[in-house]
Formats: sequence, C-alpha cells, structure tokens
Amino acid sequence: SSLAILKGPAGSVYGPGNGGVLLATINSSSRSSVQTEATVGQYGFLRSPTAVQYGSDRARFRVSHVYQENGGYRAQEFNHKQQVTLSGFWAASDTVSYRIYATNYAGRWGLPGGISVEDARENPRQSRAFAEANGTRVERTRARVGLARIWNAGNWRNTTSVYANTTNKVNPYGTSAFF
Repeated sequence: SSLAILKGPAGSVYGPGNGGVLLATINSSSRSSVQTEATVGQYGFLRSPTAVQYGSDRARFRVSHVYQENGGYRAQEFNHKQQVTLSGFWAASDTVSYRIYATNYAGRWGLPGGISVEDARENPRQSRAFAEANGTRVERTRARVGLARIWNAGNWRNTTSVYANTTNKVNPYGTSAFF
C-alpha cells in the first residue's frame, strides 16, 4: 500500500488536476476487490471511477462506473459523462469458455463557439451570445455488447462471437452525426 502526493502539473497524468493529485494505492492478494477514487480540479472538474471485481480459478467479472463532470473554463463549455462497463470470463469446462463485454455511455457537452481576439482579450471565459441563449450542446448515448464462445481442443481453436452496437447523437447545431 502507498500514498503519494503529486504536486503541480505532474498530477495531470490522472486528469486535469494542475494543482496536484493525492494518489492512494492499496495492494490486495485477493482476486476480488472494490476500487474507487475521486479527482477534483478547477472549473468544477470531478471524476469518480468505481470498480468491483470478482475472480476465481474458473471465472472473472468486473463492473465499473465512471462519472465525470467539468463546468469548463468558458461559459457554455461544460462536459458531463457517465459510463458503466461489465466484462467477464468464465470457463464452462476444460475446453469451452465464454467472454462477455457490455458498456453503456451517456455524455453531453456544451459548445461555446468561437470568439474573436478582441472578445477574448476583454473576457477569455465568454462564449458566443448565440451559444448561451440557445444552450448549444451535443448529447450522445452509446451501448455496446459482445459475447464470445471459445472452444479449445488440442491444436484446434474456434471462437464464435456476436456483437451489437448502437449510438444516438443529438446535435441541433451542425456537426456530423458520426463524430
């Protein structure tokens, strides 16, 4: 186990924490664990990932959740997202095993728009008047799931898998539906 204080920009490895990061690590010999952390920074930044995992000789599962928000430096520059992920492996027999992966993401972020050099000199944190008046933003949800069956027998291996993906993006202000 350890506790480290990373001062200044070195903490940015763990997120936009230019002021630094307090990093706690707890070592465990168990195959099962619960992990959580929080990073707090300027302009309303908060990131909080949590994970629960279970493991045995024949199975391993992990569920994680990431919550992140950032008020943004400029007006109408917010960012908010959440993601839940499940991954797992289990051996049904000595020759057959299964893997699963599923994730659900929901995010939204503001679009402050470009400002002129003169406006930035006056107030670098401002957004375009249109952006604030209309709440310009992008919203995206995404779900992915995959399941695989793996068969091993001597020198032979067969993997059969199915995968599904869906994305919904709302941006009434003109960017591509695919990005």
